[in-house]
Amino acid sequence: MAMFNIRLSDAAVLLGATFPNGRVNHAAVARAFGVSRFLPRTWGALVPELYTRRLVDRLPHARDYVIDPDTGLTLIEMRARLSARAPPAAS
Repeated sequence: MAMFNIRLSDAAVLLGATFPNGRVNHAAVARAFGVSRFLPRTWGALVPELYTRRLVDRLPHARDYVIDPDTGLTLIEMRARLSARAPPAAS
């Protein structure tokens, strides 16, 4: 089975769990997932697969932020790269 992860910083933005300076509010992330407030600090940069799946179930648009295991990019990042390479539309 392929990895199914989301960056902790992206999850925090989706959950509205950031401080005004953009840093991740780990306690708010923990409340959103219903876990101990210290657990998100142990995750590192990626949310574990179980919690990522729960987030995508709750917020379907979060699927755009799931990291593709082959490229290491999210769907949004891949779209941005493709649109940057697209030739200009003929008028």
